[in-house]
Amino acid sequence: MDTLSHMLPDTLLALSQNDHGKAALSADAAALGCIVTVTASVSEAIALLAGNTPAFSHLVLDSATVTPDVTILLQLIAEAAPETPRLILREPQNLSTALRPAVGVNAATGWLGAALAAPPRPRPGRLTADQIRLGLPTHDLHVRYQPIVRLADRQVIGIEALARLRHPDGFTLPPADFVPQLEAAGDGWALTMQVMARALAEWGDHRLHDLGLTLSLNVPLDVLAAPALPTHLADACRSAGVSPSQLILELTETQIVVDPDALRVPMQRLRNLGIGLAIDDIAPITHDPQALLALPFTMMKLDRHTVREAADCAPTRSFIRRNIDDGHAAGMTIVAEGI
Repeated sequence: MDTLSHMLPDTLLALSQNDHGKAALSADAAALGCIVTVTASVSEAIALLAGNTPAFSHLVLDSATVTPDVTILLQLIAEAAPETPRLILREPQNLSTALRPAVGVNAATGWLGAALAAPPRPRPGRLTADQIRLGLPTHDLHVRYQPIVRLADRQVIGIEALARLRHPDGFTLPPADFVPQLEAAGDGWALTMQVMARALAEWGDHRLHDLGLTLSLNVPLDVLAAPALPTHLADACRSAGVSPSQLILELTETQIVVDPDALRVPMQRLRNLGIGLAIDDIAPITHDPQALLALPFTMMKLDRHTVREAADCAPTRSFIRRNIDDGHAAGMTIVAEGI
C-alpha cells in the first residue's frame, strides 16, 4: 500500500448519456477521491482513449443498455493491451457473451467503489504455436476491419483486414499475442492464407468491391517473397470476384529485410497483377528505410506511435517530413496511422 501507484488517485473516463447519470458518476467518483472525466459521446470517449491524454485507469459505463456504438467501444477495450483502462459496467442488459470477460463488475449498490476495489481479471496465458494452429481452421480466427480515410475530403478509400484470435479464456487476442509464435514456427503462410480467404470471402459476399475501396492485408517477409504467392492471389481474387488492383499487401515489420534486392523480382510479379504494395509501420527504428524506398512499393504507412509523438517531438516531426517527401518522390501514397 505504500507504492506510488496506490498513492495516486484513480483516473476515470465515464460515459453516461443522461444528466442524472452524469451527476451521480461525478459525485460517486469525487467521494472516492477519483479524478473523473464525464462524456455523453461514444466517439469522444474513443478519441480520448486513443489519444491517451490523460491516461485513464478505468472506463466506466453507467448505462442500462449496451447500444451498437457502445459495443464497438467495448470491443476496442476488450482487445486492447494490459495497460489500457479497466472496463466497468453498471447493470449491463445487452452485453454479448464474448464481451463479458472484460466486465469488471455488475452491481447496483456501491457499484463504483466495489469495482475500483476489485482486482483486475488476469490477462490470458501465452498460447503456443500448436494451440494457435487448432484455432486457425475454426471460428476462433476472425477478421476485423479498419478504415483508411483520405484527409483531403474525409472519404473512406479503403479498409485494412486485421486478424484476431479468440483465446480459450474468452479474450480476443491482437496479432502481437499470436502472430510471432506462428511465424517463428514457420506458419506465417498458413495464417496469411486463412486471413486472406476470410477477408476476400466477406469482401465478395458484401460486394464491398463495388464501392471502389481497396482491401489491405498484412503479409510477412517470407510470404511476400514466396514464388507461389502471385498465382495464389490471382486465383483467390478471381474466385471472390475481386480485381487484384483493389488489393494491397502490407509488408509487416516482424522480419527484417536484410537483402532488399532479393525482393525486387517477387514484388514486381505482384505489381504486374495490379496488386499494391505497402511498407508498414515506418518509424525511426525501421531498418534501412532508404533501401525499401528503392523497391516497387506503392504506399508508405507511418507508425502510429511515431505519428502521435510528432506533436511534442521536433526530431520525430523531421523524420516524418523527410519520409513523406521521400515517399512522394518515389510515387507512393502516404498513410498516417492512428489519426
